Amino acid sequence: MCKTCGCGTGAQQLRFRVQNSSQQGDLQKLNTNLIGAPGVLQVTTDEKTGQISVDFNPQRATQQELEQRITGSGYTIESVELAEATHQHSISGFIKKLLGQ
Repeated sequence: MCKTCGCGTGAQQLRFRVQNSSQQGDLQKLNTNLIGAPGVLQVTTDEKTGQISVDFNPQRATQQELEQRITGSGYTIESVELAEATHQHSISGFIKKLLGQ
């Protein structure tokens, strides 16, 4: 566990490009649904592009579980990309993240 922020080490990131299949959902509801999943550390959404980035602990959550939460919220997954979650373990990086810089 990271002593700076308490996150689990070895986090991964999935970047989903989604499309709303029901015309009445919004990404904020999906964000809330994903952040409540076990093992999910952070969720970032971009309304304009329909991209969702999910940082998660692969020992507690699987890609299939995350995909089920997305499709269960009325979205269609257009693409998925696996990446190493970006993370700064310095206190200055943590403070910048808190301040949104």
